[in-house]
Amino acid sequence: MVMINVVFSISCLLFLTIIINAYFLRQRFNLLENKVYSLLLITNFIGLIIDIVGFFIFKNLNYSDYIKIIIAKFYLIYYFSWFYLLTIYVLMISFKNKYKNFKLKGCVLFYLINVIIIYALPIKINYTDNKVYSYGIFVNYVYFMFAIMLLVTLYSLLKNAGKLRKREYIPIFVLIIVGSIATVIQRINSEINLLITCHSLITTLMYFTIENPDVKMVRELIENKGIIERNSEEKSIFFFKMSEGLKEPVNNIKKEIKLYKTGKNKKDFNTIINTIDNDTNKITYLINDALGINNMLNNLNKTTDTYNIYSLLESVKIRGREYLPKDVAYNFTMPSTIPKELCGDSIRLKQVLMSIIINACNNTKQGFVNIDVASFTRYDICRLIFTIENSGSLIDIKKINEILNQNDDLTEEDINNLDKLDVDLKLSYKIIKSLGGTMYINSEENKGNTVIITLDQYIENSDMANEEKIFEYNSSIGNNKKVLLIDDNLKEINKIQKYLSYIGYNVTSVMYGEEGIAHIKRKECYDIILIDDELPKLNGINVLEKIKLLDKKSKKIVLLEKDKLTIAKHYIEDGFDNFIDKTKLIEELKQKID
Repeated sequence: MVMINVVFSISCLLFLTIIINAYFLRQRFNLLENKVYSLLLITNFIGLIIDIVGFFIFKNLNYSDYIKIIIAKFYLIYYFSWFYLLTIYVLMISFKNKYKNFKLKGCVLFYLINVIIIYALPIKINYTDNKVYSYGIFVNYVYFMFAIMLLVTLYSLLKNAGKLRKREYIPIFVLIIVGSIATVIQRINSEINLLITCHSLITTLMYFTIENPDVKMVRELIENKGIIERNSEEKSIFFFKMSEGLKEPVNNIKKEIKLYKTGKNKKDFNTIINTIDNDTNKITYLINDALGINNMLNNLNKTTDTYNIYSLLESVKIRGREYLPKDVAYNFTMPSTIPKELCGDSIRLKQVLMSIIINACNNTKQGFVNIDVASFTRYDICRLIFTIENSGSLIDIKKINEILNQNDDLTEEDINNLDKLDVDLKLSYKIIKSLGGTMYINSEENKGNTVIITLDQYIENSDMANEEKIFEYNSSIGNNKKVLLIDDNLKEINKIQKYLSYIGYNVTSVMYGEEGIAHIKRKECYDIILIDDELPKLNGINVLEKIKLLDKKSKKIVLLEKDKLTIAKHYIEDGFDNFIDKTKLIEELKQKID
């Protein structure tokens, strides 16, 4: 061994100490890859100490051969340990979907057996021309294990040839290149051994190429924060739509009763009763089945079949468009916060959705077909709410009652029809009931037909986000500009959110002025507040007056209809910083948002 070896080893030891402090003193995820990397760090650290101690022992003739043999054995055990851990790491990054099934006890047992074998085998040390090297069965066995681990690594790389551009593989390629150079140098001068220095280089490089625990934590926490905010916004939108849905039948009932009392209602008594009965059924359905979260566990039929809800909905969306007449508008909206993996009967759910959509498209010659998907979660259960509306020919009230009041049991005829892609409303109702869901049908003149389906599904591997950590980490790093959007027009909300999110803004949207004011009262800070002038209850000026008392720093912009642009300067005088013409929404946002 020459002095250059120990110089490199001491330098690597000092640098690796810094990396170890940076890694272990910070909070990180308890992932298996991180555990293996932790062991690699510790193993490399111990190996450097062995290398430094071995240098002084082999240079000092006073030490016995027995001590030198022990050091030599420890040295080769270190090599085996480091490469063994690196091989396991390569397997993990190459087969991420399968490594969770690794038998850790088996891996540990295999390692311990090999260490015992390596330590027990005889070893010889040769001193020639002041050069020291070991040989014998001991060394041959270690080389044999290296060959096996090299074959496993090459197999992993070949099996994942398409993924080799990922940054996790960079240390492996660097090891191949640098290790080859170190081997050539050692072949030229056997006293210069730079392999352990290569290990330190690779171990350090891995700190920046693995799923870095600190960066990953911040990234995941920010992502979770976005999910929580989107969940809150979409729940707000959902309950807004449900509340509007409740207002309609209540107003209809009041109108029928008022006309009946004043004698102005020209309908016969039975028609009035049927109309009121239909409206009360809708109220009952919305309260108990759509909004009633207490029965989510009671009506749930659990199944072990897991499916991707977004793939299912995308397929339904595309297939539905194929049945659409040319002159009919087609709208399909769904939230981005539905848990991706759900447990349920996706085949029957898709069959029912496709059947109802096909029926709506076939019966609509002009106008629209709208499909809206909403959801909310409680614990590990997700409630899906599908609303299919169309402006086609009306469904007779007697037929609706016949469908909704039928026996839930499947008849022999129903079973024979189950394999059809397109089943009728009667069978759709029975299928949904058999899945533990509910279905409501409404048909009104000048409004068209509405079918609402609610279905509860278990969430696969649901995890609750830690909000305290999210806000703690979020406050410690820089964020994009935050925008509060107060608007009750869903199309405008979607358009504004889509554009601002695309250019990097963090958007929170609410549908009532009072709700926007509540955000400011909670000391939430926004760079920009967009306020629609025509809000229910409180208009734009009212909302501005209340927000100005709480927040004087944010830029406040009013959204105006075309007929109010002539008085836009009055809004500026009242305290708004700028205005946006809603007829040129995106163009105006580009010019005035910064």
